[in-house]
Amino acid sequence: MHFHKILLALPALAAIAVAVPMPENYLGDCYGNGCDGVFADPHNTVGVCTAGIWAGCPCEKCGGSEGSYVGACDANGCQGYQGLCTAGIYQGCPCN
Repeated sequence: MHFHKILLALPALAAIAVAVPMPENYLGDCYGNGCDGVFADPHNTVGVCTAGIWAGCPCEKCGGSEGSYVGACDANGCQGYQGLCTAGIYQGCPCN
Protein backbone atom coordinates (compact mmCIF):
# COMPACT_ATOMS: atom_id res chain seq x y z
CA MET A 1 0.00 0.00 0.00
CA HIS A 2 2.77 2.43 0.89
CA PHE A 3 4.58 1.58 -2.34
CA HIS A 4 1.47 2.60 -4.31
CA LYS A 5 1.42 6.00 -2.57
CA ILE A 6 5.09 6.53 -3.42
CA LEU A 7 4.41 5.75 -7.08
CA LEU A 8 1.63 8.34 -7.10
CA ALA A 9 3.83 10.99 -5.46
CA LEU A 10 6.86 10.57 -7.74
CA PRO A 11 5.36 12.32 -10.82
CA ALA A 12 4.31 15.27 -8.66
CA LEU A 13 7.81 15.60 -7.22
CA ALA A 14 9.35 15.35 -10.69
CA ALA A 15 7.05 18.12 -11.96
CA ILE A 16 8.15 20.42 -9.16
CA ALA A 17 11.82 19.74 -9.90
CA VAL A 18 11.38 20.34 -13.63
CA ALA A 19 9.26 23.47 -13.21
CA VAL A 20 11.97 25.50 -11.47
CA PRO A 21 12.67 28.34 -13.93
CA MET A 22 16.07 29.76 -14.79
CA PRO A 23 16.70 33.37 -13.80
CA GLU A 24 15.11 35.74 -16.32
CA ASN A 25 18.48 37.29 -17.14
CA TYR A 26 20.11 33.96 -18.07
CA LEU A 27 20.82 33.34 -21.74
CA GLY A 28 22.25 30.03 -22.88
CA ASP A 29 25.42 29.63 -24.90
CA CYS A 30 24.95 30.13 -28.67
CA TYR A 31 27.60 27.50 -29.38
CA GLY A 32 26.31 24.75 -27.05
CA ASN A 33 23.28 22.49 -26.65
CA GLY A 34 22.73 22.25 -30.40
CA CYS A 35 21.72 25.93 -30.54
CA ASP A 36 23.69 27.04 -33.64
CA GLY A 37 23.28 30.73 -32.83
CA VAL A 38 23.20 33.46 -35.47
CA PHE A 39 23.74 37.20 -35.03
CA ALA A 40 22.32 40.17 -36.93
CA ASP A 41 25.75 41.82 -36.76
CA PRO A 42 29.17 40.27 -35.94
CA HIS A 43 29.61 42.71 -33.03
CA ASN A 44 26.34 41.62 -31.37
CA THR A 45 26.82 39.38 -28.36
CA VAL A 46 23.18 38.27 -28.19
CA GLY A 47 21.86 36.13 -31.01
CA VAL A 48 19.09 33.64 -31.73
CA CYS A 49 19.28 29.84 -31.71
CA THR A 50 18.41 28.37 -35.10
CA ALA A 51 18.41 24.67 -34.19
CA GLY A 52 17.70 22.19 -31.44
CA ILE A 53 15.18 22.47 -28.64
CA TRP A 54 16.10 26.14 -28.12
CA ALA A 55 15.40 27.20 -31.74
CA GLY A 56 13.99 30.73 -31.75
CA CYS A 57 15.30 31.55 -28.26
CA PRO A 58 17.86 34.27 -27.55
CA CYS A 59 21.40 33.13 -26.74
CA GLU A 60 24.68 34.66 -25.57
CA LYS A 61 27.85 34.57 -27.66
CA CYS A 62 30.25 35.29 -24.80
CA GLY A 63 29.69 32.23 -22.65
CA GLY A 64 26.04 32.23 -21.78
CA SER A 65 26.29 32.60 -18.01
CA GLU A 66 27.40 34.98 -15.32
CA GLY A 67 31.08 34.54 -14.45
CA SER A 68 31.79 32.73 -17.71
CA TYR A 69 35.29 31.90 -18.84
CA VAL A 70 36.98 34.79 -20.67
CA GLY A 71 39.41 33.60 -23.34
CA ALA A 72 42.78 34.91 -24.38
CA CYS A 73 42.88 37.89 -26.74
CA ASP A 74 45.32 36.02 -29.00
CA ALA A 75 43.30 32.77 -29.29
CA ASN A 76 40.45 31.56 -31.54
CA GLY A 77 41.03 34.30 -34.12
CA CYS A 78 39.98 36.90 -31.52
CA GLN A 79 42.55 39.58 -32.43
CA GLY A 80 41.89 41.27 -29.10
CA TYR A 81 42.35 44.99 -28.62
CA GLN A 82 41.96 46.64 -25.22
CA GLY A 83 40.24 43.59 -23.76
CA LEU A 84 37.72 43.05 -26.57
CA CYS A 85 37.78 40.56 -29.46
CA THR A 86 37.72 42.38 -32.79
CA ALA A 87 37.40 39.30 -35.06
CA GLY A 88 36.43 35.63 -35.14
CA ILE A 89 33.39 33.92 -33.68
CA TYR A 90 33.85 35.75 -30.35
CA GLN A 91 33.91 39.23 -31.92
CA GLY A 92 32.49 41.69 -29.40
CA CYS A 93 33.28 39.48 -26.38
CA PRO A 94 35.72 40.39 -23.60
CA CYS A 95 39.16 38.76 -23.62
CA ASN A 96 42.29 38.66 -21.46
